[in-house]
Amino acid sequence: MLEDYLKAVSLLTVLGDSKVLEKRIEELTEKGKEENYIIKGKLSEKDEEIRSMKEELSSMRSEMKDVLEVLKIAKSKNGMIVKDRTTLDEDRNISFCEVPTL
Repeated sequence: MLEDYLKAVSLLTVLGDSKVLEKRIEELTEKGKEENYIIKGKLSEKDEEIRSMKEELSSMRSEMKDVLEVLKIAKSKNGMIVKDRTTLDEDRNISFCEVPTL
């Protein structure tokens, strides 16, 4: 009961209000600083994730350009990307050799 009375008195007095408010302001200021620190950390993580994704996208674009170039070559040569040299030796064994045309 005494504890409840002391809490009530500190909340009801003008001087107590000032001290309670100052303490609450300090608590909220500290909490705000902590939350800002956490937010900055998360933003930094997201920035790194975006940077990594941009690099990966750039790499994928480069690879796609290479694939499209090979497809253009294949299309211009009726689907052939390499020349096939199939030979038959004196023992009638078949050997295959592909010579790149790129």
